[in-house]
Amino acid sequence: MVFVIGIYLIENDSNHKKYIGQSKNIKDRWRRHQDGLRNGRHENRYMQRAYNLGQTFSYSVLEECQESELNEMERKWIAHFQSNDYKKGYNLDDGGNAGKTFSAQNLALRRGKESPNYGRKASQKTKEKQRQAALGKN
Repeated sequence: MVFVIGIYLIENDSNHKKYIGQSKNIKDRWRRHQDGLRNGRHENRYMQRAYNLGQTFSYSVLEECQESELNEMERKWIAHFQSNDYKKGYNLDDGGNAGKTFSAQNLALRRGKESPNYGRKASQKTKEKQRQAALGKN
């Protein structure tokens, strides 16, 4: 079985915000992202919120590389797309397995009045989807 090692892009089809990730098996990683979103338990709560609002995502491979290059290439692509800027993307750090320490500024900008969803009301359809997802968790 051949695994694609490299850097992938997940893009919100509505607002074009991007998430850059790395994997030793991109196809399997995409499947885990999709399962997390569908089941309401994706590790990135900002992507999960967008999905819960009915937004869809596209998946693509940005670059294949050697396993030893993954961290460097992930940092390069996050910087290129500025996907760690909450207005442009969903990455919470600079990438490259940087310890997943999120800057306080980045997290603060995603909360309260600065949140992209501040003041927005979920539609009845979205509320029903959230209710159904919650029922499956119990």
